[in-house]
Amino acid sequence: MQIIFIMLCKECGKELSGKQTKYCSIACKSNDSEHHKKGYYRAKLKAVERKLELVKKKGDKCAHCGYDKNLAALCFHHKNPKEKSFLLDARAIGNRSQASIEEEAKKCILLCHNCHAEEHNPNMLISLLKKGTIKVSKRITKPSKTCINCGEKIYENLG
Repeated sequence: MQIIFIMLCKECGKELSGKQTKYCSIACKSNDSEHHKKGYYRAKLKAVERKLELVKKKGDKCAHCGYDKNLAALCFHHKNPKEKSFLLDARAIGNRSQASIEEEAKKCILLCHNCHAEEHNPNMLISLLKKGTIKVSKRITKPSKTCINCGEKIYENLG
């Protein structure tokens, strides 16, 4: 007695032929949500691992306040925005070459998100807002100043 195994497409149930082992076509592979989830989680893990390496190279903590508790709360601030080629966010860290990431990281300092926000918005001190030194309007105005530390535009009014 001969047993014949018929393999079926994981997505549509069609019979597979030749070297096909899971899907009958590229369309079926693209439609399989489980296939996409695996790729997404692999990329996310790769990004976290690479970011952890970069954070270690930058001293494992915020350069301003010393925060070091949560990897997600640390970010890379470009010292000179004119030299910035790309953001060092999870997508870039996970998808670009290690060499290009390390080259971009050389242009940055490691900051926690609070210090990063203060770096880009030095005039938004609560004490100044309460005193009325800075007027808050209902809409964002055009930038009127440039940050002396990083060269980013400063918005004086918030909405």
